[in-house]
Amino acid sequence: MRRRSGIVASGLLAFALIRASANVMDQIEPYTSLFGELEYGIAQIFPDQPLFSSMIIDDFEAVGPITSVSMAFELSDPAFFSRLPSAVRGWRISVFESVAAAERTSADFTDNALATVVVTQATYTTIGTVGSTTGFRVDFGNLTLDAGVGLRWIGVAAILPAETQEQVFLLGNAQPVSYGGGAPNNAVFVNPGQQFGAWRSYPLSVNAAYRVESVPEPAALTTLELAVGMLTRRHNNTRTRTTTEGGKHQ
Repeated sequence: MRRRSGIVASGLLAFALIRASANVMDQIEPYTSLFGELEYGIAQIFPDQPLFSSMIIDDFEAVGPITSVSMAFELSDPAFFSRLPSAVRGWRISVFESVAAAERTSADFTDNALATVVVTQATYTTIGTVGSTTGFRVDFGNLTLDAGVGLRWIGVAAILPAETQEQVFLLGNAQPVSYGGGAPNNAVFVNPGQQFGAWRSYPLSVNAAYRVESVPEPAALTTLELAVGMLTRRHNNTRTRTTTEGGKHQ
């Protein structure tokens, strides 16, 4: 019974180590601290007006491939939300090494990206009232977006033509659950086409409402498993010595 308890404890430890090894930036929760109407909040790629294409990027610590991304946003017309899934041509997720790299990107936010993908399968939900507007959320799962490890800048933008006369704006969060290893209040608005000023990027001093999860590479997990194995053997050896010594004293 004691041996079984040791195995269970080791299994729980392994699970805890693997869970702890994942890194989550959650700047969407709690919903109560979300806010809208950012100074420059456009998160949209305009295929028919590419110079206006814009994205907000924020930093986090990547520990391996990105497996899920979420974004909280508002719309110029909240009633458009019901038609958004069929109107949008996909969502561009791009990861950059730095703000400078993002400034030099292309209108579709692919150039200079460490990793980028267009996602067409997503889950849409309504958050509810956010200030004077309505907040929405989009979640992208089952991703394998590998931008390496270290501090990274991630952004999401809807691919939606200007002809729809609808716009997507990112929300901010005043007190997010987790910065994911990034710095607080340092999201950056990026517009490579320079249609909003004589600049390619503009600091917003907010927390972009993103949720990003990254997990270690398999090699890193193997190292963790080896560490757990060593702890398990040490545990068992210790119990064996204790039992033997106990027998000598009897």
